[in-house]
Amino acid sequence: MPQPPATSPTTLASWALAIASALEAAGSEAGPILERSGLSLPRLAAAPEGRVPTVLMTRLWGNVLLATGEPAFGLKVAGHAQPLHFHDLGIMLLAGQRPLDAMLALVRYYRLISDSVHVQLVSQPGLLGLSIRQLPQMAVHPMALDAFAASQLRLMRLVGGDAMRAVRVCLSRPAPAQAGPWRRAFGVLPEFDSRDTVLWYRRDQLEAPRPGAPDAWVRQSETGVQAYLAGLDGGAADELGARVRQVLRAGLPAISTLEEVARAMGVSARSLRRGLDQGGPGFRAVRLALVMELARSLLHGTRLPVGEIAARLGYRDAGSFSKAFRDHAGETPLRWRQRHQRTAAE
Repeated sequence: MPQPPATSPTTLASWALAIASALEAAGSEAGPILERSGLSLPRLAAAPEGRVPTVLMTRLWGNVLLATGEPAFGLKVAGHAQPLHFHDLGIMLLAGQRPLDAMLALVRYYRLISDSVHVQLVSQPGLLGLSIRQLPQMAVHPMALDAFAASQLRLMRLVGGDAMRAVRVCLSRPAPAQAGPWRRAFGVLPEFDSRDTVLWYRRDQLEAPRPGAPDAWVRQSETGVQAYLAGLDGGAADELGARVRQVLRAGLPAISTLEEVARAMGVSARSLRRGLDQGGPGFRAVRLALVMELARSLLHGTRLPVGEIAARLGYRDAGSFSKAFRDHAGETPLRWRQRHQRTAAE
């Protein structure tokens, strides 16, 4: 049985962006729904390769259900999650010589997408299944599992052609009142309330050859995936600091204090403070460095007034932000912006 990671599980920010895209397509304004969940759509869009604590994703799914009233909305989100949203892993998923290669790549590197579940291959005579099991003690919203499973089926149809079908679908989510959306999405009536979520395919279809990408492309993409995961698997202190930055980057200003970050990560404030103090500069320094990084990005990349930038970063007024920026950078935000605009023009 796989064990939960030492720190709070996270999900690729691209998933939150796919939810936002599906909400907008359905006529709902995504920004406020994300904000109620402790997330910032501009922050996510600026760093789609970043990580979002799964606890915030679960909160987001719950708010999506409240806003839409559609228990099957996760199936719609699957249509907005494209393979290339998964960066180098997306290239690997599309580049194999057989549909089975896409499944094997997903099994090897699923943690790039989310480390709140465990993905593996299972077999029956003539069949292979992709099994998705949430980690012990990890609450994953049923709509999230719907989206993961439906997007995997879309991937297999993309790489295996229209004839590729799941011959059997088991879903760990509770049985809905109306199963029609799930039957249409998966092509068969799923078996609800299963122990694990499993999509079963015919082995001969998975092993059928198809045109693939050059081996060099696959190797280069795999190197990129491994480098990304190595960053997630760094030393405990470095990883903890990285997770804190991920939460702040996704959640400012709704999530700003150490206590709020600890709650989002599912750890105690005391243990988070101790872990950061032992391994580095501490929470205040980590937060300030990230806030100033975002400030420079907004000053250089947008025409937003300083007061609007201050509000986005959680400062109570432009004066407080300007003082903090001057103390950090040695000049006011306006002077910094003017200097860098002149440099860019030259």
